[in-house]
Amino acid sequence: MPQASLFSAPPPVSPEGAPRLVAHRTRHRIAPFRFLRAESFEAADILLRANPGAVPMAGGLDVVNRMKEGVTPPAVVWLGAIPGADAITHEGDDLVIGAACRHDQLATSPLVQALLPDLAAVWGRIASSRIRAQGAVVGNVMADVPAYEGPALLAALGAQLTVLANGRSETLALADRQEEATAPVLVTALRVPLAAPSGVRRLVYDRSLRPALAVALSLDVADGQVLAARAVLGAGHARPVVRAVPATGRTLGEMAAQAPDLAAQAFADLPDFTTPWAGRTAYRRRVAPQLLSRLLKEAAR
Repeated sequence: MPQASLFSAPPPVSPEGAPRLVAHRTRHRIAPFRFLRAESFEAADILLRANPGAVPMAGGLDVVNRMKEGVTPPAVVWLGAIPGADAITHEGDDLVIGAACRHDQLATSPLVQALLPDLAAVWGRIASSRIRAQGAVVGNVMADVPAYEGPALLAALGAQLTVLANGRSETLALADRQEEATAPVLVTALRVPLAAPSGVRRLVYDRSLRPALAVALSLDVADGQVLAARAVLGAGHARPVVRAVPATGRTLGEMAAQAPDLAAQAFADLPDFTTPWAGRTAYRRRVAPQLLSRLLKEAAR
C-alpha cells in the first residue's frame, strides 16, 4: 500500500538546514482550503478519496505549520470529532492508541502507566507543554520530521499502524514504512504490542545529544533472561533506524557486562547520516554505540 506523511512534499527547512517545527506565527501564506469534518473513520476515508490532495488532521500542529510555509492542501479532513478517536484501550495483546490521542493523554493515561509504565514516563519528557496538550501522537509519527521523537520510541516497541484505505483496514509495522510518499494515509490507530504475561518490557531512552541523534532501547525480559532487545537510532536519518541487539538468551548481568560489544554489533552497519547537523558525521557514528551501551546497562538494573 502506498504510504505518505501529511503531505507528499518534504518538511520545510530553514536557511540553516534544520527542520522548521511548530509555533510559526504568520498565516499570510495559507491559501484557501476546504475544511471537512468526518463523523467516522469510514466517512473520513470517503472524503479523502472524493477530494484528491486532501489530508487528514487530528491535532493539526504539523498540518497548519506547513500551511504557514506555503504548502496548503485543497482540503483538510478533521478527525477530532470522531467519537472515541482519542481513546487508549487494551485489545488482546496490544495497547491501542487512537488517531486523535494527544501526547499528554498518552503520558498520563492510567492504562498506559499500568501496562507500559516506561512508555508513559518517557513520553512525558518529550516536547513542550503546548505540543503535548495539542499535538496528536499519530500526527507526530506521520509528520516525517526526523527531529520528532515519537517514531523512534514507538518503533522500539514494535508499534504497528492501523490504516484505512478504500474501505479496507490493514495493519503495517511502523518500522516498515516506505521511504517514498505517494498519497496521504488515513491512520486510525497505533497498536503497541505488550510483553508476554510472564515477562516485562522495558523502554529506556537517551535524548541528551538531540538534535544530533537519540537512541531508544526496548527490552523483553522473563526470569532475569533477555528474550528480545531492539535498538532504534533517531534524528540522524529521514526515518528511525531499527536494529536488533544480539542479547537474546543472556542474563541481565551478562548483557550489562557485554554492553559495549553488543552495542557495537547492533550499530555496526548504520547507513550514512542524512539529516543536517553542524558537527562531523564521524562523531555521530562513533557516539551512537556508546549511548546504546549506556542504555543496555540502565535497562539491566
